[in-house]
Amino acid sequence: MKRFKPYLPEFLGVFIALMALNIWYFSSLAVSESILPKTYEYLIHATTVAMGAFLGAFLAFKFNEQIEAKRIAHTLERDKQREAICIQKALLIMVRQLNALGNLKKTMDNFKTKQALAFAMPAQRNFYGDIYFDVEEISFLVGKSPMLLFEISVEQDSFVQTVGSLEVRNEFFLEKVNPTMEALGLNNRPASYQEIEARLPYPLFKGAIDGVTALSENLTQTLDRLEQKRIELLQLARQEYPNFQFLDVESA
Repeated sequence: MKRFKPYLPEFLGVFIALMALNIWYFSSLAVSESILPKTYEYLIHATTVAMGAFLGAFLAFKFNEQIEAKRIAHTLERDKQREAICIQKALLIMVRQLNALGNLKKTMDNFKTKQALAFAMPAQRNFYGDIYFDVEEISFLVGKSPMLLFEISVEQDSFVQTVGSLEVRNEFFLEKVNPTMEALGLNNRPASYQEIEARLPYPLFKGAIDGVTALSENLTQTLDRLEQKRIELLQLARQEYPNFQFLDVESA
């Protein structure tokens, strides 16, 4: 019966129309047989016309109402699908960011001291630092979880800052530290970090240490917080869009 419920107004309208036709028929018959006064005939005709006009307007209204309801439902479904796709894209980019940062951390973990990171770790030339998405694309979350949207925006900035730390370290190492070490004969032979510290100009030694320190701190913080925001965004997406399959891949 539920599938016929949306068409109840139409059934009711048809029923009223049939009743009106029956009233008109029997009333006309009564008038024709001189059972009722002639003046009743005009009243009956007027009532029948009014009821027909009302019925037509009512059915047209209900028909347009159903069309509008279907249009709104279709628009809402389309908007939900668009929003889900935008969240899917954000999740994909966050996973790529986490993988890139995770691979960088694995490389850095091979060097156990800050001196080793500063002077033995090669420059990372193939780091994909352009993995970034515009938070405006998921700005519709402001009505669902504004704090999460803000925190994701913060972590996107943190990713950029971490990439910037890596680029600063690489540039300083390639343009300042390594050429000076080459000129001092500290490359291509075993050299202790004590010797490097003693012979390398202090601004270069300190700059190299500060560069990897900032990189290490930014990397650790960004990895932890970005993963947490990815999990929270995934949970919100599954709650708000239960019919959509979202990406859930553990980072490297």
